[in-house]
Amino acid sequence: MAAPTETGRVILVNTADDTIPATRQIKVQALFAKAAAVVTDGDGNTIWEATAAGQEVSFPCGIFIDGLNITGTGPVFVYTE
Repeated sequence: MAAPTETGRVILVNTADDTIPATRQIKVQALFAKAAAVVTDGDGNTIWEATAAGQEVSFPCGIFIDGLNITGTGPVFVYTE
């Protein structure tokens, strides 16, 4: 497995990437799925599910997530604050 790719305030997480551990808190502004995917926190709790490509969700004030993992087809772009 590989680590998710981080560029500036964007994290690209593929389904084969390592889980970002629950010890790391991430403040997320938005999520964009390039394909169907389920986003979970480091403890396995579902945060968001994209049922098709091109779906997105935004959190205008940001949402804190402890850790991060992607399952399904993915990948998912995670826009952080």
